[in-house]
Amino acid sequence: MVTESVKQHITAELRQLRTSAGRLDAAKLTLARAIVKGLGGDAPDVALSRLVDLAVEHADDRDIEAAMASIGWGVSATSSLDRLAEYSERHFVDPRTVRRWSDAGIRKLTMLILGTAPWIQPRARQVLSVGGNQIKIGIDLRLPPNLRMETPELWMNDRPIEICVGPIDPSPEPQRLRTGLDDLATISELPVRLRFSWTGEKLAIYEAVTHGTRDVHFNSRLVFRDLRTTISRWSGDVSRPDFLD
Repeated sequence: MVTESVKQHITAELRQLRTSAGRLDAAKLTLARAIVKGLGGDAPDVALSRLVDLAVEHADDRDIEAAMASIGWGVSATSSLDRLAEYSERHFVDPRTVRRWSDAGIRKLTMLILGTAPWIQPRARQVLSVGGNQIKIGIDLRLPPNLRMETPELWMNDRPIEICVGPIDPSPEPQRLRTGLDDLATISELPVRLRFSWTGEKLAIYEAVTHGTRDVHFNSRLVFRDLRTTISRWSGDVSRPDFLD
């Protein structure tokens, strides 16, 4: 349940962004830790994209537009006062009026940020497991209500691999789509490189889960909007595992 103290905290972070110098970008958004956590799962660039999505989807709301401008989005000025002045000149009103609009917009943004559907991001979990000489992969997708997402895509060494999760259609209810653990490669084929991508109406949050052995190592990282994973054998050199080559 969202408490009044949580609402006040999000509102305070938006006001802090309004008084902070600089245009709104991922670096500036790190000042708002709760917003970054709530919208981006600790990823500032994802949180920024989600916050901008909120503004774009409510572009006809003057208060929200003013709030976004006051925190540094869609304006060229960098100081808080200059941002208000720039927006006021654009709309032929005085800066005090813009400040009132911004106050109202921040209250609205707070409720949108704290809202449930459809602002929850889709989540994609990639599971890699080693059993005997075989490496297996499974995909677990969580889809919020009323969200349009494409079928996820997986490549191994630039070769596409089919992901059998069934059709992904918008639903008024949350969905969870999973594959079984399917054979991916053998240990003798290592190293292999994976690229996992799930695109659609919202940015996906990726999670990599691995169950390995002392002889197999996994290195997963986000590259742009993809999850990249290298699976390698331990080379025997403690100072330089071969997946770093």
